[in-house]
Amino acid sequence: MGPSFVTSQGDALAAAAMRGLPFARRVTQLPIGQCAAPGTIAVFTAELKEGQRKKRRLLFMCPHKFDHRGIEVPRWAKTTPLQVAIHPEAYSRDRRMGLADALKQVEKTYTTWNPWVEAAPWNPKWTHGDAPLEFLTWQERAQELIPPPTMEYRVAKHLTPVFRASPLPESPTLMVIGCAAFNRPHTDVVDQLLPQKMQAVVSGLIALVKNNSFKKIQVVVARSDILAHQILRDHLHPFIFTSVADAEAMLGKSFTETTRLWGREHRRSDAEIGQAFDESASAMRRQLVEPLSAKVPIPVEEISWVDILLPYLSEASALTMQHQSLLEDIYLERVKTRPSYATLHAVDPRAGLKRTMGNAVLYVAEAMYLRDNPDCVVGNCEVLDTYWKGLTPILMPIWNERVPYIGMMQEQYRQPWGY
Repeated sequence: MGPSFVTSQGDALAAAAMRGLPFARRVTQLPIGQCAAPGTIAVFTAELKEGQRKKRRLLFMCPHKFDHRGIEVPRWAKTTPLQVAIHPEAYSRDRRMGLADALKQVEKTYTTWNPWVEAAPWNPKWTHGDAPLEFLTWQERAQELIPPPTMEYRVAKHLTPVFRASPLPESPTLMVIGCAAFNRPHTDVVDQLLPQKMQAVVSGLIALVKNNSFKKIQVVVARSDILAHQILRDHLHPFIFTSVADAEAMLGKSFTETTRLWGREHRRSDAEIGQAFDESASAMRRQLVEPLSAKVPIPVEEISWVDILLPYLSEASALTMQHQSLLEDIYLERVKTRPSYATLHAVDPRAGLKRTMGNAVLYVAEAMYLRDNPDCVVGNCEVLDTYWKGLTPILMPIWNERVPYIGMMQEQYRQPWGY
């Protein structure tokens, strides 16, 4: 339906400005002496001081700044916190169409805005410290009048759902999930995540949590314990288990990137590979878990992939094997779209398919965990959603009637985080 606007019969300019607009049927002209209903949007002509009259703007949309700007809110409009002041010279500047367009934008903005999701319809940016008290007071008034949207709506502002999810509980757990922090040639992991990237990721997660009632955050990391399980080993790039010289010989070219932590280019033992993964997990802790924990009012936990997947690996492996033809198709598609898969396919297609099967087992086991833990929302930080979507024929029977919320983080926050 859209928002409701009100003007006053004593304000000829505001009434004329609203007349003839596409949403004019939702504009009420109040008799003189009648006040605006709380939650309606009061539109009035501003009485400005001489210095303010020179400003070349058509509208003023920040009620918490009206006092500072010398804008006197008429008595009838004070009963609603949603107020729009029109510059008294908006017509005389011969910008009638500009004013009409500005009011259309006001209507469009208020149609989608909710104070529980976004700070304000004029999208304030606080560049110095926290929001001022005047604004927080205004926001509290708005939140008292406008009920919060559903949890699904609020979360979708930050996490684009991969599937049509079932209704969420009111206080879910947010699981932040991505792959291990590999280096560019996928011969190892990294011990230092990209600083600017991780600062952005932390900021994105803070924004997600800020206006949503999550119970806690769990950040899933790849530690050395994945090496103790063959299925989990299978999803890693085979170059991790060879010497750099052997990998280069298979490719017929030399790597130019930093290929291994601590210069270990030999064929490493499991203990050495595990040490690298634990060092990478430590970087996740330093650059994501700890900074995020310091900024949000809910617990932030670090958990291992093994912690959540181990009970489901055998069943997930058997189920994946039953769909090998589907995985073969998925593998060939990845060869076309993913450079690391194309490189491996050129060397050893069987190893590439094995890695795809191992990856699928992880996804299927994760799907089983989400089935058994319906309070979880996944903040997916992997590059693409196609890995999930390709497995739809396997996943939907697992979930049966309840589909978990698996949402993609905005693209600028996704992996890779190591290069």
